[in-house]
Amino acid sequence: MGERAEEWRLLDLSHADPYLNMAVEEAILQAVGAGLAPPTLRLWQNDNAVVIGYFQDAAVEADLEACRELGTAVVRRISGGGAVYHDAGNLNFALFIPASDPRVPREVLASYHYLCRGVIEALSLLGLQAALVPINDIVVDGRKVSGTAQARRHGGILHHGTLLLSLDIARMARVLRVTREHLEKKGVASVTERVATLGQLGRPCSIAEAKAALVAGYSTALGVRFRPGVMSEPELELAQRLYDQKYRLPEWNLAAPQMRREDKGHLA
Repeated sequence: MGERAEEWRLLDLSHADPYLNMAVEEAILQAVGAGLAPPTLRLWQNDNAVVIGYFQDAAVEADLEACRELGTAVVRRISGGGAVYHDAGNLNFALFIPASDPRVPREVLASYHYLCRGVIEALSLLGLQAALVPINDIVVDGRKVSGTAQARRHGGILHHGTLLLSLDIARMARVLRVTREHLEKKGVASVTERVATLGQLGRPCSIAEAKAALVAGYSTALGVRFRPGVMSEPELELAQRLYDQKYRLPEWNLAAPQMRREDKGHLA
């Protein structure tokens, strides 16, 4: 008989507060990086939020007036990359892996190829042929259905992204500012031309079905099995501390990068 597959934690965990969702991401990363929690796959959702990259300026990436009008939160994450829009038709996934894991390539592009395989496998299970367009876009029929980003800190690797199921693309186009240069580089005239939901591609998919596909896809791609779990008390306490001292504050989410304070909150 073959060896039993390595077991990872599965967290199906969303909060109504998008700022708390970001705090949870960093808390899990710190715990996994410190060896206090097992490698983890988290599946979660935000509702009506613009999530900007670590190095981005909120006023450049988002139409803040439109965000206020539509009640759209603007939230900064700890990974790099570009701004994305989240709503209830968008499923988010996040892998938390110790930086010492020898399976994850050190070279960034190679690591994206390795860690995006689970999404590509999940889409295959849903009957869609997907491919990675470097460095971090997953496309079906030439249109982006998933974007990913990474952060490497606290002794861990965070690889997270989105899967567009039935996103309100018209609202996304209102709250995001996408430069003409960026669109031209992608060979399209508008953001609505560049991205697509699975529903638009002829494969409607429920949140439950997408979650099951992602779990199966990453199980195959990484050679692991997932056991449903919960956050530990230290993780919960750190998430609350990060939320209070960092993620809910306008100085973290809205200040220009050169004006932000250093990161706050660490495992005790």
